[in-house]
Amino acid sequence: MPDPNSSAFLPHMGYDLLVFGFSGEKLKILLMEYHKTGWSALPGRFVGNNESLDNAVQRRLRKRTGLNEVYLEQFYTLGSIERFKPEVMMKIMEPHGYEKKDHWLFKRFISIGYYALINYKEVEPKPDKL
Repeated sequence: MPDPNSSAFLPHMGYDLLVFGFSGEKLKILLMEYHKTGWSALPGRFVGNNESLDNAVQRRLRKRTGLNEVYLEQFYTLGSIERFKPEVMMKIMEPHGYEKKDHWLFKRFISIGYYALINYKEVEPKPDKL
């Protein structure tokens, strides 16, 4: 979870990673659990003010899987007004003691979707440390 007080990120924009794991036998999708909520989601993050979108996505994938030089492809931009649900972000942030409702985290987001195909036998998923 990023520091919600940080101005190091571009507000209102993030990305989501659809990571397909394949071993020659089964196809799996990498999901990560939000700390202290029991909810799962695609790994994603925000884009830093001083980095490109592609570099941000590569960095996050490397952090989550330990893999370098993974082929990534943008596949969709998610921007529907129906996705704007600040109460969901509040439920994610509340267990961490954050309650400031006028922060950019609780406003509408545009997410860029990326996909990658990896060999899941080479990966041990790494969650955020809190």
